[in-house]
Amino acid sequence: MSPHALVLVLIAAIAHALWNFAAKRVPENAVMFVWLTVVGSAVLWLPIAIILVWDDGISPNLSWLLAGLLTATFHTLYSLILQHGYAVGDLNLVYPLARGTGPLVTMAVAIIFLGERVSLFALLGALTVVAGILVIALGRRLPTSKSRKLGVVWGIATGLSIATYTLWDNHVVTELEIPPLPYFVLGLLLQ
Repeated sequence: MSPHALVLVLIAAIAHALWNFAAKRVPENAVMFVWLTVVGSAVLWLPIAIILVWDDGISPNLSWLLAGLLTATFHTLYSLILQHGYAVGDLNLVYPLARGTGPLVTMAVAIIFLGERVSLFALLGALTVVAGILVIALGRRLPTSKSRKLGVVWGIATGLSIATYTLWDNHVVTELEIPPLPYFVLGLLLQ
């Protein structure tokens, strides 16, 4: 990975972590917080997507709208599930479980149902990361308090919603061949 790519990945990781920290700290009207985030993202990315579509001579069609409606639905459900998880559970439990469950389920579906091949080394690496996330989230003991149990349930539910939109978005970009940036912006607008 080039140094520039590494810097971009690190900036994205920090921005993502800060957004989740802010989302957890929203005392009232978390839905408005998420909505404002989506609107801000749409305002930022819409001009760039329009220029890209115009400049590349891309012709949107009805499949774009249908795909965008589904991704908007999946992302909205994800946001609502995550916000509820943050309302009933601790950030240090919900977040790592969501971020561990999502990739694990995505990888399992890709291997079992989509026929993707993964090397043993890659599989062991992914499982090691997921195991580390579970250790961070759960520690040495299983959750016993109601709050911790709810955090586990909603963290895993968030992870399942992440897997859902990840698999759908991958299908749209690779199989339906809808360009990623215009598709992303359309999803934001429909949210």
